[in-house]
Amino acid sequence: MGITANARISISHFKNIPGNPLIYSDTDSAVLPLSLSKEFTGNLIGQMSLVNKIKEGFFIGAKLYCYVNNKKGSCCSICWN
Repeated sequence: MGITANARISISHFKNIPGNPLIYSDTDSAVLPLSLSKEFTGNLIGQMSLVNKIKEGFFIGAKLYCYVNNKKGSCCSICWN
């Protein structure tokens, strides 16, 4: 429970970036229309890294999304609790 709570606190920094509204987030990821500034990205623990550049996507709810990236790949996630 503590790890999840800390992850939610970490992601909350990305929820209100002026001019870069959050589209989707999970405990370890965030989808934003614009790239993050260098202060938030890197290889250290707690920093974010760019994994995909999304061309088109549908983000319905928690763990329910599908997107196509610029490399002509796709990813879909459906998780039922």
